[in-house]
Parts: sequence; structure tokens; C-alpha cells
Amino acid sequence: MGAINKVIGDLLRRMPFSVSRIPAEIARRRVLQRARERIRSDTAAKPKVFGIGLSRTGTTSLSQALRELGYDCVHFSKGSRIIGWPEFYALDAAVDTPVSVRFESLYHTFENAKFIYTTREIENWINSVKEFFGVDKPNKLRKYWRSEKYWSGSRRVKTGWEEENAIEYRTIQESLYCRFETWEDSYHQFDSRVKSFFEDKPASKILEMNIPKGDGWERLCSFLGKKRPKIDFPHANKSGRARHPILHEEE
Repeated sequence: MGAINKVIGDLLRRMPFSVSRIPAEIARRRVLQRARERIRSDTAAKPKVFGIGLSRTGTTSLSQALRELGYDCVHFSKGSRIIGWPEFYALDAAVDTPVSVRFESLYHTFENAKFIYTTREIENWINSVKEFFGVDKPNKLRKYWRSEKYWSGSRRVKTGWEEENAIEYRTIQESLYCRFETWEDSYHQFDSRVKSFFEDKPASKILEMNIPKGDGWERLCSFLGKKRPKIDFPHANKSGRARHPILHEEE
């Protein structure tokens, strides 16, 4: 048994990733295989839906609604990994800031895609993101990048994606939030960015939804050409007490 254990140990040490990462790596390779199959079979041209709102604008509610309409939709992460291009190719729909930060590239990559821009009353949004991120100004998010806990993750069971997620997450936050002095500035800049980009695009490509204010099935189903479900439109995280899972895992 000692010799066998030694051989197994040697094999594990030679693996290109940690043992804890095996389940996530298997899931990732399945996504890559699915993405490759879709690209090769031209099903990448199948109409996709991308939710491009900022954090705390009803993105979780939108993702749940899209799943109810039959879309294979992912919100922010899949398994233990922040979503990216493999998921955009492999799945029907994707929502949240990993999508929002690169919506222009997605528009030019997926010619049949539709985009849903979730918004919120500015004062309510500012109060919500302050609670969500735990800072009163967006540039204060940078304090997390200096923390060892941020880079190594605080979960007791490691996934092997901690550092990759930390880099991707920092990139997203710097682009959307950290470079601004106030949350209001970050919101208005992104709002201007979205509206300027879609100004000369077909109206059939973009839908603006204010889910916290009451937009729901009627607007969404009309835009997507789907039959309205019999259930109420989902309203996730309505209490406003949600906190970011990466920044506040064990607080």
C-alpha cells in the first residue's frame, strides 16, 4: 500500500492544478467542449440574451426570469468560476457585471443577440451598492486588492480558482466602479456608455428594464417574443440585505 500511495501522490503533484480544483476543472472543460461544439456547428449564431445592468439593478431577478422562459442562463459565476467567453458561447443567456463590462464586444461577436439593460432609481441604487460592497465610495473597493484573504479566498474548501477569480473580479470592478470618486458618477458613466452605444442600433436589440420599479413579464416577454408565464415575476434579494459573496464570505 505504501508504494501505491507514493505513486498516487507523485501523480497528484504532477497535475497542472490542485486536487481541490478537479471538480471545477471538469465543469470548465465541459463548458469548453460545449462552446467548441456550438461554434463548429454554427449554433453560436442562435439568438442569445445578455443582461448588462450594474450590480444591484435586478440582475438576479432577470436571470431567474430568463430561466423560467426556458433559457440556459448563468448569473455572474458558474460553479466556482466567474463566467467569461466559454460560457457566453456555450449557454443561451448570461447576466451581471462579467457581461456588462464587455457588452460592446458581445454585441459584435453575437450578431443575433438581444441585450437587456437593467436600471434602478439612482438614490436607491447608491444605498444598495454601499451595503452590498461595504464601502461608501467605489474607489475604496481597492482596499480589498491589498488583502491576502481576497487573493486566497476565505472558504474552508478551496476550489482552485481563487486567484483567477480575484484577477477577473478586480478587472471588472476597476472598469465599472473603482476609477470613479462617487457611486453616482459610476452609474451615470455606465448609463451614458450603454445609451451612446445603442443609440444608432436597432431598437429590437436593446430593452431597458427597471425591475425594482415594477417592470416584469409584459415588457420582457414582448421583447423576447415569449409567452408570459403564469407565475409572478421573480424579485430576488428584495430585502436589500444581500452582500457580495467574494468580499464578504465569512464576515
